[in-house]
Amino acid sequence: MKVNASVVLKNLETFQLQDNRIKNLSDDIGLLKSLKTLNLDYNKLRTLQESIVNLINLKEFSITGNPKLISPPYLIAVQGLNAIKDWFDQSHNK
Repeated sequence: MKVNASVVLKNLETFQLQDNRIKNLSDDIGLLKSLKTLNLDYNKLRTLQESIVNLINLKEFSITGNPKLISPPYLIAVQGLNAIKDWFDQSHNK
């Protein structure tokens, strides 16, 4: 039986994923609508899924220590979710 994580975790408010050597996040991250805190510090992320901008209740977002992040660029991502959303919006308009 396959379990849909977005259904099981739909009420998750805090997701602490720091220091886990994570390289990629699932596109399902954007389905965690109740998420208020997301800590991705010190992983090995190279890309963030665009669905991350769907986390409309997110109050605390941290992605420090992922200098190899290229999409969106690290210097954009550390500015927060609004900067990430703007970057994705601009990339679609090119």
